[in-house]
Amino acid sequence: MRIFGHYVNLRLATAIVEFLEWAPKNTALSETDLQIDFADVCTSLSMPAVESVSEFSRSLKRALLEFETAVNNIDDGRVPTLSVQGRPLQQLLEAIDAAGPLRNKTYYFLIDEFETLSDYQQRCVNTLIKHSGDSNYTFKIGVKETGHRERATTNLRETLVEPADFATIDIRASLKDRDFATFAERVCAQRLARIPETGDLEIAAILPSISIEEETRLLGGELRAERLRTRLTGGSLESFESFTLLQQVFAGYWAESRDEPLDETVREFAGNPRLWRDRVNNHGYAMLFTLRRGVPGRKKYYAGFETFVTLADGNIRYLVQLVGEALQANLAKGKALDAPVDASTQTEAAQEVGLRALKNMPGASTEGAQMTKLILSLGRVFGVMASHPEGHAPEVNQFRVEKGDDEWTLRLLNSGVMQLALSRFPGDKRAGYSGETREWNYQLHPIFAPYFVYSHRRKRRLTLSASLLRKLVEEPNKGIEALLGKTDRSADSELPEQLTLFGGFYGSAR
Repeated sequence: MRIFGHYVNLRLATAIVEFLEWAPKNTALSETDLQIDFADVCTSLSMPAVESVSEFSRSLKRALLEFETAVNNIDDGRVPTLSVQGRPLQQLLEAIDAAGPLRNKTYYFLIDEFETLSDYQQRCVNTLIKHSGDSNYTFKIGVKETGHRERATTNLRETLVEPADFATIDIRASLKDRDFATFAERVCAQRLARIPETGDLEIAAILPSISIEEETRLLGGELRAERLRTRLTGGSLESFESFTLLQQVFAGYWAESRDEPLDETVREFAGNPRLWRDRVNNHGYAMLFTLRRGVPGRKKYYAGFETFVTLADGNIRYLVQLVGEALQANLAKGKALDAPVDASTQTEAAQEVGLRALKNMPGASTEGAQMTKLILSLGRVFGVMASHPEGHAPEVNQFRVEKGDDEWTLRLLNSGVMQLALSRFPGDKRAGYSGETREWNYQLHPIFAPYFVYSHRRKRRLTLSASLLRKLVEEPNKGIEALLGKTDRSADSELPEQLTLFGGFYGSAR
């Protein structure tokens, strides 16, 4: 811990010196304005005395190189001379302040990927944060959700407390509040502008969405409506012909899910259009997943820039991958860069990005292999539930864990959130922050929804016991069967074509 503390001292001091070298070249400050007394700083770092910024910079770089070499050979028993954590930084900033031109300035240290630090290393940085309140410097820490594992300092009886010592800013939530779609569109437009002769491309026009009515048609709704038509006569048939294609197909879906005569459903539909309009709005999207059940080929479409924004769930990296994959696929088909990407190509692109995220999961963390199995198991469960929604709550794609505050469950779920395998949000909207598993709802990240073919929208949840969650990872065959069995669904449902890549996994999961 002391060795890492010294390393942090050297790195932060180096950042300050880089600023001191940058300032005379880019501001009104001159080198003569920066007559700094480095004596105390050099003493605190056990470095030879220097008289100028350039000399201090060279000496500091040499000290860092010598330290790295010493650490790499530390097994010989010789420990390098170490500074007191934070002291050189304090001495350096006090010396700069005393020089005059930069008096009363505040310095911000930006540390990204904080989650990659070991627990003891996080405690070292926490110590600097804890004691920066009375100094003229502060920190901005970039960390994935659940990645701030340690709140203690090097003094284990002393911890960081929010909001006294720090404030959490959820960038994803903040971006959503400020319209993530607009932000994402600007990012994509700026990247596309780097391509010569592209002109002003409107990304929303290149990635058009499709209406639920059009998607019903693409998924074979006309053939289904024709079959329904043969079961009707007289007034029921006349009313049926007045419906839109979506309404016709939905009437058949509703009659089958309620096990009632089609003509009775059509008469009720025609007699109370307002009620049925609400039913179509609430259940029409879920119906789409049933239209090609048991039929080879595309089962569902995921198209439109707004859909891609929802799939990215506030993560700009996923959004750029989705857009890039769709545009490259369109180019591969001989289309121009500014040509609209059809719904099928967009769906293939979304599935490819989801598959890529799934394949990268094992190397993402020590729990990566377990998380991959959980994604495969839950993705399959949600896919089967989506294709068989009759008689159940539609669009189930979230889960809550009961009695899930054991160490294994917490570690797996927290790792999943940090690695963007899972999204989490308070189960009780009125609840404040809590580390208790039972107070969080979880969702497979929406990026996986197109690959497993279920709804990407945040809708309804199911409840798992901690033991069943563990079974989905350690005994997926039994876990999937048990979870689907609770809702009277079968694990033997056909696999979507893209999931045949994991046929071995699901073959053992039956």
